Amino acid sequence: MDNKKLEEVFQKMRVIVVDDVAADRLMVKTMLNKMHIKDVTEANDVKEAIFKIQTAQQFKKPFHLILSNWMMPGITGLQLLERIRAEASSSNVPVIMITGLADRDSVVQSISSGVTDFLIKPVTKDNLEKKITALIEQGKIP
Repeated sequence: MDNKKLEEVFQKMRVIVVDDVAADRLMVKTMLNKMHIKDVTEANDVKEAIFKIQTAQQFKKPFHLILSNWMMPGITGLQLLERIRAEASSSNVPVIMITGLADRDSVVQSISSGVTDFLIKPVTKDNLEKKITALIEQGKIP
């Protein structure tokens, strides 16, 4: 896909970033903005994320992508993923899990829960852009 077409898709995307650390959310949001993805919503925990995802669905403005940290206090990113996959209205939304966990058991657990892809910390703009571009090219993001 050429850069102009990709930029057009990026400009139309709606993304939610879920992380309990405000600085990490800001860092990811800034990277997305540099990619021309401007419609970025933040959630500081899973409860807030679920509310925002459901509200977006109700107003017919669903998110095209969910970026979630794995390790959060209380309800984890993995539990968010399981809830997203259990809801018919959000079950097909791509979820990229951002994690420092790269061990085999964690990867297997995520895959069995329906994760779309991973980003291992530290996250870079190049890696983030490659992951999102791949999802677009695979038709997982319209």
